[in-house]
Amino acid sequence: MSYHRNVTPDTDSPHPVPVPTRLVITLRALRWSALATLALAGMLWLAWRPRTTISPALPTGAIWTAAGCGAGAWISAFMLQRSESVEGAFYNDRRRAGRVIIVVDALLAAIPLLAAGWVATAALHRWVEILTVTGLNTERPLTAALICLATGGVTATDILLRGVRVHSAFTAMSADGWPPPGLPRLLRGGRGRQWALAAAAFLAPILTLGVVSQAAHNWTSAATTMTAGPIDSADLPARPHSMASEAAWSREESSLLDVAAGAAGPIILTTTDVIGLNPEDGSTRWSYHREGMTPRHSDTSNAAPFQKHYLVASPDRRYIALRLESDKKLVGRTSLVTAVILDTVTGVATGEHPSSPDGALQLTDHAVLDGETAYSLTDGSRLWSISSTGDKGHPWVGTAGSSTFILSTNATGNPNKRTRSTSPNVEGTSVGLTVVPDTDPSATTTMDAITTDPLQGGLLVQQGWVAVYSDGVPTTNTGSDTEGWSVQAASLDGLAGIEGADTRRIDMGRSVGLNTLASEASGDLVLYPQPVPWKRGSEYTSFEFTAPTAGAILDPATGALASGTTASGLAGAAVGITPEDDGESISFNLTAAPGDGSAGARIPVDGTMFHDPRDDSSNPGLSDLGSVYGRIALRDVAAISAPGATVLVLATGPGYLGRTSVRLYGVGRGDA
Repeated sequence: MSYHRNVTPDTDSPHPVPVPTRLVITLRALRWSALATLALAGMLWLAWRPRTTISPALPTGAIWTAAGCGAGAWISAFMLQRSESVEGAFYNDRRRAGRVIIVVDALLAAIPLLAAGWVATAALHRWVEILTVTGLNTERPLTAALICLATGGVTATDILLRGVRVHSAFTAMSADGWPPPGLPRLLRGGRGRQWALAAAAFLAPILTLGVVSQAAHNWTSAATTMTAGPIDSADLPARPHSMASEAAWSREESSLLDVAAGAAGPIILTTTDVIGLNPEDGSTRWSYHREGMTPRHSDTSNAAPFQKHYLVASPDRRYIALRLESDKKLVGRTSLVTAVILDTVTGVATGEHPSSPDGALQLTDHAVLDGETAYSLTDGSRLWSISSTGDKGHPWVGTAGSSTFILSTNATGNPNKRTRSTSPNVEGTSVGLTVVPDTDPSATTTMDAITTDPLQGGLLVQQGWVAVYSDGVPTTNTGSDTEGWSVQAASLDGLAGIEGADTRRIDMGRSVGLNTLASEASGDLVLYPQPVPWKRGSEYTSFEFTAPTAGAILDPATGALASGTTASGLAGAAVGITPEDDGESISFNLTAAPGDGSAGARIPVDGTMFHDPRDDSSNPGLSDLGSVYGRIALRDVAAISAPGATVLVLATGPGYLGRTSVRLYGVGRGDA
C-alpha cells in the first residue's frame, strides 16, 4: 500500500506538525518565477538574433555534467519521498522523518542550483571575455546563463516543495506532480502579507534577471573616437582631375598601413588608428581607435606599393569597413576578428560585428557583406545570411555595386589568369561573376566577360562600375593579345538588372584589360592602351614596358572619357623622386607628372628620406604608375586621388610603404 495515496492530515497525531503556509506559497511563487524566467530567456534567445558568428563555446562536458547532476538530484528526491523506509519512519516518528526529508531535500535542491550556477558562470565568463577582447557584445552567452539559472531554479524549488509537503502531510503526492499548481491555487486562502510575499517572490527573480540581462546586452566596450560634423552632399569636395605645382600641406605619420579616399577627403590607417583628414590643410577631422585591437588586412594585392588592403570603401565612398584582430587570444582559441563600419564624413562607427577573416568583405551603398552575412551600413543591424553549401568560387573583397553584392568570382578565360602573370600573353583574361541584390540574397544573377588586369590579375570595381568585353569572353575570333578586344564600361547594378539602375554601356575602345594600378590610384576606370605597352624580355616569363600604360580613362561619377595622354590627374601620371642639379649641389623633388605633359606637382624633399633617392624604387625616371608598379616594388613613393586633394606619400623610415613611417603631402587642384 502506498503511503501517498492513504496518508491523512495529522489531526489524529499526538504531535501535529503545522503546515508551513508561507514557505509553500513562497516556493510555489519562486517555481512560477523560474518558469517565467525560462520563458523570458527563450524569447530573448529569439529576439536577440545573433549579431555575431562567435559561438558561446560553453564546455560541452560542463553542460552535460550539470544536466546529469540536476536530473540525478530530482530523481533521488523523488525516490526518497516514495520509498517504503520513509513510510515506515513517517508512521513511527513523523518529526524525525520530516526533519530527515527536509535536510536531505535541501541538500539535493542545492545540487541543481550549484550546477546551474557553474554553467551560468562559464557562460558569463565567455561573454565578458569576448567583450573585453573585441569590444563586441555577444547575446547567446547571456541567454544561455539565463536558461541555466531558470532551469536550476525550477528543479530546486520542485524538490523543496515535494519535501515540504511530505514533511507536513499537506497534500497528496498527486497534487505535487507536474505540471505545478495554477497561480490561483498558489494563493488560495492567502491574504494580505501572503499575497505580498507571493508577489515579491514571483517578481523579484524575473525583474532582477531581466534588468541585469538587458543592461548587459546593451553594454559595449567603447572605442576612443573623435567625430566630425556632417556635411551636406552638395558641399562634399570633388576628386581633383589636375594638380597644383606645390603641396598645400604635409603631415608626418608613423607605421602607415593604408590610404583610401573617403567622401569628404583622404583616410589613413596606421597600426593604431583610422584617421579622416581635412583635404584643405591635412588636419585630423575624425579618428577611431580601439585598444587591444590591430588592423588585419582583408586582401593581399599585387597593386604596389600598398600590397595589403585594409580599408574597403562603399561605391559612393560614404562608408569604409576594416577588420581588427584582437591582440589577446581567448583561452584555447585563436584571436578574434572584428569588422568595424565607419562613416567617412563624420567618423561615427555605425556598426561592429565579428568578422569572417577569410571570407568576403564588400560594401554596396547600403550594406556590407562579411563572409555570408549582410549588415546595414547605417545602424549595423543584421539583414540576412546566405547558405554556405556548394562551391561559391572565390569570395570578393573590395567595393561592390551600388546595390549589388558579388557572391563569387570565377575565371571564364584562361584559368591561370586569376593570379599575377608575368607573361604578355593575355588572351582569354576575364572573370565571371555571381551577384545578388543587397536586399534579396536569393535573386542570383551570373555574368561573364568582366575585364580584369592581365598583369596584376583580379577584379576591380570603381564607384559601382566595371569594364566588360562587349563581344563576350575574349577569343582569337574577336581580338588578340596585342590588339585587344572591344571594351565597354557598365554599372554592376545595370548588368545585374537592378530596378532603376543605370543601364548605359560606355564604349572605351579596344584593350587587353584593366590597368588596376592606375585605376586604384586615380579612382577612375583605366584601361591599358592598344597596342599593348610591353614586349617580351630575354626570357619568356619576363617583359618590359615600351610605352605609357594608361589608355582610355572613364570617370564613373560623370561618365567623362579621357586618355592617358590627355589626363591631367593621377590616371596617366608618374610619381617619383627626381634629382635637380643647379651646378653647385643636387637636390631632390617629389614629383607627380600628369600624362598630358602639364607641370603637375614638384615638392622639394628636405633630406629626411631613409633610402637613396636615386634607387629605382624611388622611380627617378618617372615611369607611369602602371609600368613602374608592374616592374619594380616601390618602397618610397605612392599616390592616391581623394576628394579635395591628391595625396602623395613619401617614406621617411626603414622598410617599405605599409611598414614604415611616412610624410604625406596634400596637393590641391591645378586650377584652384
